[in-house]
Amino acid sequence: MTDSTVPKTHHSATITFRPDIEGLRAIAILLVVLYHGGFGVNGGYVGVDVFFVLSGYLITLLLTQEFERERSINLLAFFAKRIRRLVPAMGVLIVAVLIASIILMAPFEQRATANTAISTALYLSNLFFAHQATDYLSGAEKNNPLLHTWSLGVEEQFYIFWPMFVFFIFLLSKNSGEKKRNRQLVISFSAIFGISFLANIYFTYSFQPFAFFLPFSRAWEFSIGAVFVFVPRVLSNIISHGSGLAWKMVAWASLALLLWCGFVYDEGLAFPGFYALLPAMTTGLILLAGERSVSEVAPLKILGIWPLQYIGKISYSLYLWHWPVFVFLRMINHNPDTQERVFALAVSFALAHLSYQVIEKPIRFHSLLSQSRGYTYIVGLGIAAVALTSGILVRSTSATWSMKDDQKKYQAVQLEIPTIYSDKCHAGFFDTSIDSEKCTYGATSSGTTVMLIGDSHAAQWFPALEAIAIESNWELVALTKSACPVVIGAYYYERLNREYVECATWRKEIIGYVKQRKPKILVLSAYFGYYNVTGREFKIGVAATLELLSRAADTVIVIQDTPDPVMHVPNCLARRSWRKWFNLEDPCNDIESNGRSLARYGDLEEIARRFPNVQAVDLNSAFCPEGVC
Repeated sequence: MTDSTVPKTHHSATITFRPDIEGLRAIAILLVVLYHGGFGVNGGYVGVDVFFVLSGYLITLLLTQEFERERSINLLAFFAKRIRRLVPAMGVLIVAVLIASIILMAPFEQRATANTAISTALYLSNLFFAHQATDYLSGAEKNNPLLHTWSLGVEEQFYIFWPMFVFFIFLLSKNSGEKKRNRQLVISFSAIFGISFLANIYFTYSFQPFAFFLPFSRAWEFSIGAVFVFVPRVLSNIISHGSGLAWKMVAWASLALLLWCGFVYDEGLAFPGFYALLPAMTTGLILLAGERSVSEVAPLKILGIWPLQYIGKISYSLYLWHWPVFVFLRMINHNPDTQERVFALAVSFALAHLSYQVIEKPIRFHSLLSQSRGYTYIVGLGIAAVALTSGILVRSTSATWSMKDDQKKYQAVQLEIPTIYSDKCHAGFFDTSIDSEKCTYGATSSGTTVMLIGDSHAAQWFPALEAIAIESNWELVALTKSACPVVIGAYYYERLNREYVECATWRKEIIGYVKQRKPKILVLSAYFGYYNVTGREFKIGVAATLELLSRAADTVIVIQDTPDPVMHVPNCLARRSWRKWFNLEDPCNDIESNGRSLARYGDLEEIARRFPNVQAVDLNSAFCPEGVC
């Protein structure tokens, strides 16, 4: 998302336009936009990794050129260029999103958006999302219209610290010869790569939001770009004497692998982790191939075609505007069809073009601002202050609006989660033991014991069962675990990117406890359609589990999972109540047809009939009579 105007070779003192870099930027933004728009590019999020490598390459190359020409780096001038390039369009976006949020979002959603806007205006939204433990790839934050600004926060933090680091390395090697200095720089950048990449791996498998959002765990991608600046210098003989055919093969393979990542990767990967290395390295290799004349490397001619050049030129504005457009579309229509999404894509391009022509380009190349760093800083700080103040005002007013009775009830219902969560009776991913004594409710001295087991979708039945237990003078034991359905053992869990062995261990504990207690009634439920196992594996697991449980309990009741809404229901109802004056048809009762869940309940019913004391129960007709929930 930086300038693609760079020296054609490291020997050149003039600045030459690199069309292959502009085209590569276009590929990156198209991957991101098509991914966010739901056009089947499931791994399009790797486009951001491309941008990170490009930024590392371009900024390092420009700073290197300046130091070699001036024997110094003017950091204030560098920061002024970044301000003119990035701040104006971002400021306008923040204000526009806040206005749209007042119109389309419920007050408590406005407050959440305002909090993000404040952090975005300070270029700290990535740290905000890391603090919130946001799972970017899960889709849980798909209603946040400023979620995408996390990457701009990472880049801005890079722009602040990277030039100072490069300048420091240059000063240390100032008296060294060119070859020695180049080797020292490669070693320095490689060291950053190694340390940052190890941090990325560690956090990906321990606390993924830190790996995804923190600049330290992303610095290795910028380092790759920086290293590829000096590879042609350190390995000049190999680079200059490589055959045209060899560079064509490198370029073709790298471009193909980058696109492969965009289409084959999905949200289930443990990302960034090791998976981000492939799109980052292929980007670096494409940049390296571009050191040769583009006419010699045929694949790079593709990157120079005019549509990609145009898209690359407006890529920053397109990145800013596309995500809010898709978010607000889904707020108007929870499940937009292809035609509506294509329309939103067209609107995104129109806004990007307008933003580039009216805001980005005029301010970036304004003669007065270009000549005066002082005016640039004043304008930049002024725009940031307006965006920051707007966020603070919306947060304040939305807090007042949230206190209205019709809004308070929708906020309150989101806090109504079963008490087994606060009692720590719902086991987390890594918990394997059970505490039945702590997780016993109702009449604890009763001779009738009822047990509830399963995953989080089983936990939702706890309030109803607790009320029945109290009324009937029963003892109720509730033992549930995240993403562990009991009816199957260990399975490959995509969020952990490994076999979920903790589920198998916990399941063994549960079955052993059921055998020991021999409950009167055992209630089991789960998000049956969620688990990534084959139909055969599911049937075998269900049959084996029900055989064990039916021997231990007098009666086993298996409850079909509830329907999946296509929207966040309390938020949807709160929006309807808020925007009565601007309320498009919004029934808030659409449900998603989960074919796998229905098929698996059919398997459950069939297997349950084999055991006289096992009963499968479907209560969905009570929630959704005639298909309307």
